[in-house]
Amino acid sequence: MTLCGNSPTRLPSVIRRGYRSTIKTVLAEYDRYTALFGRHGITLVHDTDELPELVIDRHKVLQILINLVSNARHALKASAEEPRELIVRGRCSESTVTITVADTGVGISADNLAKIFQHGFTTKPGGHGFGLHASANAARELGGRLTAASEGVGKGATFTLELPIKRTRTHDRN
Repeated sequence: MTLCGNSPTRLPSVIRRGYRSTIKTVLAEYDRYTALFGRHGITLVHDTDELPELVIDRHKVLQILINLVSNARHALKASAEEPRELIVRGRCSESTVTITVADTGVGISADNLAKIFQHGFTTKPGGHGFGLHASANAARELGGRLTAASEGVGKGATFTLELPIKRTRTHDRN
């Protein structure tokens, strides 16, 4: 296995929980619902580099990604703008894996952007204001961070999950 083109890093097989398989699992789950996205005029785009396998809490990563994709879908359904696109990108650097979930939906005002991760804050009717707060906390627990960006109302939004690559060395038995 190679991390972003660097020298191979071996992970113990018992704890090999691939981030790559995690994002593929999430994307595969949403691929099954591509028809649902299509019914709402939403195009789903995947743009993912070859990502490393990471030793990581798979459930927390799934929680974050499912929440971000679900929120993007809601923002796109509420938007009258065309095209309606949900774009999931995965990139890898020397020390970080970065996953972005971007949409061309309703966007986020500057005032709301400042409080988007606060517990209880929501703009969705019937929302609880817990999803993004829990996702940001989960990202921190993983040693990473979750950020949000938007050029304003009607301009879409981009959420970025950054996770550190922690190299694990195992001893070869020779």
